[in-house]
Amino acid sequence: MDRHKFSMDLEDLFQKVFDNASGLFRTLDLELDFGPQTGIVESDSPWPSVSITTHKDGAQAELELAGYRKEDLSIEVEGQIIEISGERNQTGFTKTFRVDIEQFDIDSVEAGYEDGLLTITLDRVKAEPKIEKRFITIQ
Repeated sequence: MDRHKFSMDLEDLFQKVFDNASGLFRTLDLELDFGPQTGIVESDSPWPSVSITTHKDGAQAELELAGYRKEDLSIEVEGQIIEISGERNQTGFTKTFRVDIEQFDIDSVEAGYEDGLLTITLDRVKAEPKIEKRFITIQ
């Protein structure tokens, strides 16, 4: 029996469990710390760096992507997920955002790319007038 092989397999298994758990906790931290405040939760991948700002009319995310061309980039929207990916010189990245669709209009996503800076904008959801039941006094 090869005891060394078994211990390495077990070690690999524990490492995978730990890696998956730490990713889950990082995601939960993002949701608990930043999600409710901004309405946008960023995946935990460290690159590219992202700056997310929100304001009364919407939100804006800026990604620093020096060296990429517009043709190297792709943005997909599905449900409440925005996925940004890029590929050049056999390297690439994927960055995912989950958007609170009660706060932001996912159909309003627009993007621009200039001087290595990808800017993505979203409008806030327009509040619909509330129609409440009322009783009218007859005069």
